[in-house]
Amino acid sequence: MKFTSDTHYRKFAKDLEALLGTYAPAQGQELLARQRGQLRALIQAEKEFRETLISHHWGRGVYRDFVGYIRDTKRSILSARPFFRERSDVFNAHLSPAFKTRKDKVLYKYRANWNFVKWVLQARKWPKGGKIATIARRISGARQEILQQNLPLALSQARIFWNSTPKSHLSYMDIVQIQCQGLLLAIDKFVPPADKEMTDEVSLAAWKKFRAVGIGYMTRDRINAYSETLLHFYPPDRIKMYRANRALRSQVGDIDFETVAQAVNKDLGQSVLKTTGTEISSLVAAGSTVSGDTSLDPEGDGVLTRQADDESRRPDVMAEKRDCHRALVGSIGRLDMREKKLLQLRGIGGEN
Repeated sequence: MKFTSDTHYRKFAKDLEALLGTYAPAQGQELLARQRGQLRALIQAEKEFRETLISHHWGRGVYRDFVGYIRDTKRSILSARPFFRERSDVFNAHLSPAFKTRKDKVLYKYRANWNFVKWVLQARKWPKGGKIATIARRISGARQEILQQNLPLALSQARIFWNSTPKSHLSYMDIVQIQCQGLLLAIDKFVPPADKEMTDEVSLAAWKKFRAVGIGYMTRDRINAYSETLLHFYPPDRIKMYRANRALRSQVGDIDFETVAQAVNKDLGQSVLKTTGTEISSLVAAGSTVSGDTSLDPEGDGVLTRQADDESRRPDVMAEKRDCHRALVGSIGRLDMREKKLLQLRGIGGEN
């Protein structure tokens, strides 16, 4: 598919070229050092925001309201994970018990990210020129700067995926958007290395993991979007299905699911997600209708096309009709015999 004739894509490419032109050329260690500096600036700004919030006279109330939001509104402690820049083991060991016991003070020492900053900004009417709002703008700007510098990585991953998979309901720009969303998630969730005792070279190598984290989030979100099915599958099964469908493209004739399983297991390496031909056969059958198999004809109906049900079968319409019928029957019952006879002559009311 050629995008040179697509007005939106050409504008995007032009804007991106101009944006990347604002960065001075950098290669290798210089580029890595710049990215490390950007990430450090972001994480330092988040720390300042947290410290400023804690010392503010609204701070404790905001943290207490946040715990209430997770416990009473979201009703799931796991829903708090996107708000923190902490590993899952730290969250499970320390943050999760704090939410269970509603000990908001425990949260003070743990690193929160942009999602938490946004929530705090909406929780109170902070002065626009105040310190809280000022630091929040710094955090937002730092995130955008890191995203812009890593856009070539997102676009490269999107192009590779677009060229190596059958076309689906996702356009190229959809994939680019998914890549950028995954990159933003990596920016918010990357846990920095403790590099105070490291040499500069070793420190740079440790911070280089951010790139791998970014690719991991982009790949995961891309697989989920591309492999949408009519049934819900857990992430491990979706990964197996994605790799199985990729292996199936190279098979001709009858499908040998044991061979497919071997290909899936090879892609999974030493993962605990090892599978068998029987399991792959069941997963492929259960998820046989994926987005990559749907019709690309905009005028035609694919298997996943949603059709509106008859308006008369809507629950609210049916309930309204029943209520009207009951009201009509009750009203007829209160009429005298002559009026009832007249209605029956007109075919209304029946034996009522």
